[in-house]
Amino acid sequence: MENHLLFADEKGPQEHIKTQVSEKSSRKLDDPMRRFAMGSDMMTNYVMAVVDIPEAQLGEVEDEFLRNEKKYRKASHNFQGEIKGERLLKGKLFETGFTSMRDRELNFYLQTMQILKEHNAKVCIVTQNKVSSIITQRLHDWILISCKRMHVSFAIFTYILAKYFTLEAGVGVLEKCQEREISTYQLLKAIKFDLLNYLRSHSSSPRLVSQINSYKQILKVISKSLNINTQDSADNVGHFEWEKVDFSLELWLDERDGLRQDNSYHLFLDQGIKASSFNSNRFEKIQDGCHSDRMVGIRLADLIATITGRLMSELSLASLYDPSEPEKTIRLEEKWFSLTNGQFKLARSLTDLIINTGLHFSFNNDTYFDDAVHLQAYLAFISDFKSPDSLKLSKEKPEREFEIYAELAAAKFNQMRAMPNQIRTLFDGEQDAIDQGFLKPF
Repeated sequence: MENHLLFADEKGPQEHIKTQVSEKSSRKLDDPMRRFAMGSDMMTNYVMAVVDIPEAQLGEVEDEFLRNEKKYRKASHNFQGEIKGERLLKGKLFETGFTSMRDRELNFYLQTMQILKEHNAKVCIVTQNKVSSIITQRLHDWILISCKRMHVSFAIFTYILAKYFTLEAGVGVLEKCQEREISTYQLLKAIKFDLLNYLRSHSSSPRLVSQINSYKQILKVISKSLNINTQDSADNVGHFEWEKVDFSLELWLDERDGLRQDNSYHLFLDQGIKASSFNSNRFEKIQDGCHSDRMVGIRLADLIATITGRLMSELSLASLYDPSEPEKTIRLEEKWFSLTNGQFKLARSLTDLIINTGLHFSFNNDTYFDDAVHLQAYLAFISDFKSPDSLKLSKEKPEREFEIYAELAAAKFNQMRAMPNQIRTLFDGEQDAIDQGFLKPF
């Protein structure tokens, strides 16, 4: 049995997420940051990176990474303080992802990736859309009961509802969702009224046909399920769902067990991540309160979490549509694909580290998966090319990148459609499947 050390860090942590009604200007009219109170990282998605280093390799990894840090400090004229991803990729230094990176930060990241590769380190990425959990927590029981009665995939229904709430829900719905005195019936009536207004305003837009049909499905379920009595309330709405993070991490480890990777695991958690959030039976030991300035493994996890989280956030913002121009199709601008040799190499290295791992659960997304899947599509598109020159010569890059996103999203929906039949065969409903560990906590 080989002992492995897992180091975990996060970006976008937020124990409680709230709606807010803001009239302040934003880079995009439908930027969720206008609609929800974000944490200090200003991220609508939570990202955790878990870096797995074989214990026998740790000493060499630490020595090589410390030399890499020393080299960066020298190139940066004696950079002071801890070298963290947030400082390396701050603001305009990563505004259009890899294409914004300066040579110093680029070389530092490239060498870090090489160290991880040479020492057989593995990475698990867990993503979770924070704001969508507000509506799914508030209507948890109602969703499960109504979807079961209507023979609707609760996963697809939840996705559609979460997307509406994150991007489209009006002020009235946002305010009512976390008001304790508002009943489930009253909230559903507000959602129904809001959706009807949306459909009236956008029914003539060809670009939104698919989205409009999805929202009509929500209306149909609400209309036939308004009077269901549930225990849903606003009491615990907006609390971060750590059980989803733990479930995703366990999937990754279980998958490796299935491949006969007979390992024992010691989990080290950065400050702010509590050991109680994880299944202690899965690990030989869990140590929380770890300081990144004293632990190379935590610093490595920070670098991976930051570049993954920032790339996801910037891609999301770059592809938001403007509700004042619903007919306008939004694609990534060409500058997202104009990469130097080093930037291209880093994009492919990150893809190999978190996506092309040979494991299904090394990259985990939430039920509302748009931003996570967009990240996958962007990396997959770039990695299809052998060089940045061949990428530049490619025609219709933004459109092809979107086609890859659509293909990945369609595969997700197919999985969701198949889920109800699997559940009915094996379990007494969705909640039973969740309780028995077959489905991610919801």
